[in-house]
Amino acid sequence: MEALSWLAVIVAGVLCSLFLWWSFSLEEIGARSLKWAFLLGTASLMLFLLFFTLDYLSLLPQRAGRMTDEVVLGKKVWHKYLCIDCHTLLGNGAYYAPDLTKSWDRFLVRSGGDEEQAGQMMRSFLKDPPAATCNRRGMPRLGMTDEESRELVSFLRWVASIDTNEWPPNPLYQAVTITSVPHPQDALLYFQRPL
Repeated sequence: MEALSWLAVIVAGVLCSLFLWWSFSLEEIGARSLKWAFLLGTASLMLFLLFFTLDYLSLLPQRAGRMTDEVVLGKKVWHKYLCIDCHTLLGNGAYYAPDLTKSWDRFLVRSGGDEEQAGQMMRSFLKDPPAATCNRRGMPRLGMTDEESRELVSFLRWVASIDTNEWPPNPLYQAVTITSVPHPQDALLYFQRPL
């Protein structure tokens, strides 16, 4: 399909060049010529728009796997508990809590690549999240059932499998940590970057 896209771009360039040549080669342009130029230009633009829309829609099934019934139920759990009020998913949502687009991947890394263990860790985290501390925001205990947590994990796992063109991006810098400061006026001297 990529060759057809390039062919469409080349044809559009040739048509634009012909139109420019035609408009500058005539000494006087009549109303009838302008009407036909407008109609042909609009029709060709609509055809290109239709072609590129269909081309994009043909790529969508390759970017995301098929949604199972459990994934659909997990999305309903996502909406039931208003997770988007705190979290971001695929670039949409609030910025209070972490982005969950690739949360499955993070749990998978923590479990050493064991998918069953990653799923269990994520389910137990959702049912009983750690309390907030002075260094970390906390997630409320939502009273999620085992079934709801399993469905939500399926949904987050499916979201992590979507080809998002490297979204969310990796940070450009490492997080800055602060050690204990004996005098507040010397705070700038104690910034350290983790190695």
